[in-house]
Amino acid sequence: MQEKKITETSNESRTFKVSVPGLRIDRFLGDQLKQFSRTQLETFFGSHLVLLNGLSCKKSEKLKSGDLVTLTIPPREIATEPTPDPEILEELSILFEDEWIVAIQKPSGLSVHPGSGLREYTVADYFRTHYPDSATLFKEKDRPGIVHRLDKDTSGILLMGKNPPVVDALQNEFRQRKIKKTYLAWVDGVVKTPFRRISTPIIRHPRLRIRYTTAKPDAPGSREALTEFRLLAVRGNKSLLRIRLFTGRTHQIRVHMSSIGHPICGDHLYGSHTSLQGFSEAGIMLHAHRLSFQHPFLGHRIDIFSIMPQRMRALWRSSLPDCHRSPNEL
Repeated sequence: MQEKKITETSNESRTFKVSVPGLRIDRFLGDQLKQFSRTQLETFFGSHLVLLNGLSCKKSEKLKSGDLVTLTIPPREIATEPTPDPEILEELSILFEDEWIVAIQKPSGLSVHPGSGLREYTVADYFRTHYPDSATLFKEKDRPGIVHRLDKDTSGILLMGKNPPVVDALQNEFRQRKIKKTYLAWVDGVVKTPFRRISTPIIRHPRLRIRYTTAKPDAPGSREALTEFRLLAVRGNKSLLRIRLFTGRTHQIRVHMSSIGHPICGDHLYGSHTSLQGFSEAGIMLHAHRLSFQHPFLGHRIDIFSIMPQRMRALWRSSLPDCHRSPNEL
């Protein structure tokens, strides 16, 4: 995926009045303009874009109370919406739509909204492209219409609203746990129990900040989390589960399943030993299968289903033939 870039045509000028004397001018500007790195600020000084009381200056200049520091920010390239991967777009489909709501089938490998790091095409970009009038209604330009999120490598149903009141109403349903969320997942190992409820709280991992972990109920920063699963089939050394979420913590299913020794297949961040090498667009074997909610304006119940995706069916076919249910029944 490649980002399209455009160039701003106008300069931006910023002026600051010094109230605390004695600071170097580069340190002063760094404190005032934290969006610029030290290297960028050095470039500004080298290009004579920083003026002290209207005159060019060195970055080591010491400031006095009442000095005026002016920075002229030059035109720069800014990223617009990146080009989508055609294969991912081909897998994205609309499962439900009316004048207020749209529910899509999100493919594995597609992020919901931009994050840190390399800028890639996201669901938010899709929304801006296909619903431009709706997108302009949202203050948060990087996530218009987004009601909730799925991890990048998780596929399945994603709900979006076409205006802020709709998004607010649906998010309120999530907060009040009125929305029923069901997933399908392949996990490592043979699950022995046909049904289980996991209610261990979740907290951010103290050392690995990209991970979460389980915690004691009274641990500072821990959050309540409730997950239920039902065993659907065993195939080889893998088990297929239907999982229901009652809370919506980050990585909740992944953390809870790992905590009982059955991480999601392919989820190496949480300890899976299943190799998915050779599977096209494998992701982790987790799919948002069903979403049930009350329409915020019409009042009736909406049930949306998404069948097991091809990438998870491929895992079914690759395993040993000791299953007791066909994937076509799911």
